[in-house]
Amino acid sequence: MNIIRYYTGQRQNYPYIFGVAIWLAWLVSISFGSGNFDLGGQVIGTDYLMFYTAGSTLSAGDQSLLYDFENQFQRQVEIIGPDHQDFFAYINLPFLAWLYVPLSNLPYLWSFAVWSVIGLALLWGSLKLLDRPQAFLLSLTFFPVIANFTFGQNAFVSLFLLSVVYACWVRDRKLAAGMILAFLLYKPQLVMGIGFLWVLNFRKDLQALVGFVLGCGLVSAILFLTMPDATAAYGVFARDVLPTLSEWGEFPIVHMHQIRGFWQLLLPSVLSEPLWIIGNLIGLFFFWQLWSRGYADGDKKFWFAAAILLTLWTTPHAILYDMSLLLIPAVLLWQARPDWHNQLLAVFMWGWLAYMFSTPLTGAQLAIAPIAVQISVIFFIWAVYTVYQLANTDN
Repeated sequence: MNIIRYYTGQRQNYPYIFGVAIWLAWLVSISFGSGNFDLGGQVIGTDYLMFYTAGSTLSAGDQSLLYDFENQFQRQVEIIGPDHQDFFAYINLPFLAWLYVPLSNLPYLWSFAVWSVIGLALLWGSLKLLDRPQAFLLSLTFFPVIANFTFGQNAFVSLFLLSVVYACWVRDRKLAAGMILAFLLYKPQLVMGIGFLWVLNFRKDLQALVGFVLGCGLVSAILFLTMPDATAAYGVFARDVLPTLSEWGEFPIVHMHQIRGFWQLLLPSVLSEPLWIIGNLIGLFFFWQLWSRGYADGDKKFWFAAAILLTLWTTPHAILYDMSLLLIPAVLLWQARPDWHNQLLAVFMWGWLAYMFSTPLTGAQLAIAPIAVQISVIFFIWAVYTVYQLANTDN
């Protein structure tokens, strides 16, 4: 089917119609809620509360309490009010919390509003760095992007940093690219794909690897010199809590949109973890196989896109809003492979639908059964396979 011919005229307006409807529904909900809560009784900004609390913890000089969940919950009750019952735990490396210190000095709702404006700027800046700012309005209809805003999350920080890494790397400013990548260690899983590409291509990307090492040193200096107590607390948290985080009863597993979460929704951990590891090895192997057929400097858009897909394939932790990073391979592959446009548009259309409806469908399945199928992960596997097949055809 010629998707390009189908996606014309009025049909091009469909994403905007649905996107505007979702944005309006959210704005009505937060505008007519009570106090810090929306019409559904959820905290406005949801996850943003944990970042706001983390910033206020550092602002108060209590960095050793950053991962003390009882203390953090009490702070959240003080911020939101006595009706607050849910707990949102800050789980990133402690240096990220510095970003929220200035914002924590504003009233909560004003702080969330400022953070949302910053998010818009980061999203536009990312697309600008990827040479596709005209995709800004369309990107606002992609449900992971909407989820990032409504959850008050930081996926746009990751998106922007990766876009800066790309812009530096593609312009042969590889030392800078490596150093900037190191700041993504607040979510260590996000450096996986780019790091693997640079290791495979170490003869040409040695400067990038050196830059990454230097960046790691700088991040370590920030951690150990400016916040030693928080760093020590994170070490205990990472050892004792983080490995089993997704098994907590209150963990929102319906929002997990990656291969590990897919297996966790279907199987006990004794089976799901080995299957996830095997899947990672398969992904790494096929990435290496594709790379070994011929890497060309002139094809950096393709390889950076492929590295982001590998990152999302292997990551142990990715929530719906983290799928905002798919904007990077979507934009770069569209630019790098004009002859793939028909197939890519089909991928984009199915992905737009999959990420919009997968979470509620998973929730509905879990309401009637102990297991569920996250359809967005099936889509993601198919999408990666499609790109792999197209790349093989090129070779």
